[in-house]
Amino acid sequence: MNITDALDSTNTPLYDSLSRHTKIHFLPNDNWHVNVWYSVFHGKESVIYYSPVACPQAQLSRQLLFLELQCNGYRRVLDGLSLLPDTNQWMQTIVKSIDTCLQNQKIANRWLAMGYDLEQLLYEDDADIFEYFEQMLAMKGYSEMYLLTSYWGFTNPLLNVSANQRKYLHQKFCVYAGGKLRTRLLETDSLLFRWANVSAYEAKTYVLAMANILGIKQDTWLSYEYNKGAFFEEQFPQAGFFVGQPFGLEQVRKVYS
Repeated sequence: MNITDALDSTNTPLYDSLSRHTKIHFLPNDNWHVNVWYSVFHGKESVIYYSPVACPQAQLSRQLLFLELQCNGYRRVLDGLSLLPDTNQWMQTIVKSIDTCLQNQKIANRWLAMGYDLEQLLYEDDADIFEYFEQMLAMKGYSEMYLLTSYWGFTNPLLNVSANQRKYLHQKFCVYAGGKLRTRLLETDSLLFRWANVSAYEAKTYVLAMANILGIKQDTWLSYEYNKGAFFEEQFPQAGFFVGQPFGLEQVRKVYS
């Protein structure tokens, strides 16, 4: 596809404005396992990866809004480590869920105001999202971590579900397993409403609050960088922040040696 076809009268002003702050490169997403649009912000330069879709204008607009978030000061939480092995095994799910949730909440009103339809964000092989959540919530035995991170995905205002479907699924989440998570789900709703409507882009307070909702209150470090292999010791702890009291590399080695 020709990426210029994704520019229209609605998103071109946003593209032009962003281009004054970060040079945007466009590359095809050749990963057939994850055939989606996504973007990477590198300060003065950014990359938008694209794939064939029915409405590239809607997809491009969403990625431009994600980049604008970061130009305005939002920092993505990308990695982390916990001294608690049960928490650490969920770390990639935790950080991805927090980051994706916060980004979608922040851009949703802007994207909707651009006049696109939610159906235009669908990929060809996307499952029916209402059916997916309905079937999920009909099954028993999910962990609290799985349910809460799934709920964060459900709160995305850009999901292709009707108001009545959203209300129905929200009730199903609230009564799941006897309603044991209802208080934390309502706390999530309140937190995300505040984040979506506040003018600031500094998200650390909200990230910590979301970790707290998951029951993560200590012995954990969250990072703004990917910290695999040798990069971890180079960037720990200055590339992120602690949940609870700080700890050092010697404690990490003691747990994971």
